[in-house]
Amino acid sequence: MKSNILAITLAASTISAISLPAYADRDRDHDREIPFETIARGSQSGVTHQMDVVIRNAQEFEMLWMHHSQGSMVAEPMPKVDFEREVVVGVFLGYTPSCGYDVKINDVEEHKNHTQVRSQIVVSSLPLQCLIVEEPYELIKIPRSATWAITFRQGVVMR
Repeated sequence: MKSNILAITLAASTISAISLPAYADRDRDHDREIPFETIARGSQSGVTHQMDVVIRNAQEFEMLWMHHSQGSMVAEPMPKVDFEREVVVGVFLGYTPSCGYDVKINDVEEHKNHTQVRSQIVVSSLPLQCLIVEEPYELIKIPRSATWAITFRQGVVMR
């Protein structure tokens, strides 16, 4: 088995200016909000670099979950996903330079030609030292009926 995750679709992230509220330039021209369910969220992961993922089948999800679980002190069971009806979408921040980082997927919007996942990276304004390495992440599942092309947009918020 290869050590890298080959079949996972990676997407480039767009990060807006730190001094502006996340989504200050938010495009309201979308067809509909897509419901989603968070299936995993936390601060420790075996995914040590920033990446956005779209998982469309069980084999890809098993590979990602094995990679993700390598960084966990307590093995969590892999969430159940019906890939006939659902797709997994995730945001991983990778190593963060200090404590106080978090990521949260806020909404998923269907546009004419794509589905857009909007997330926020929350950064503490206090420089906090960690006793352990943190790699914040969130995984959600969305209906498969959403458009095939999925893009990611991230805003950064200082707290």
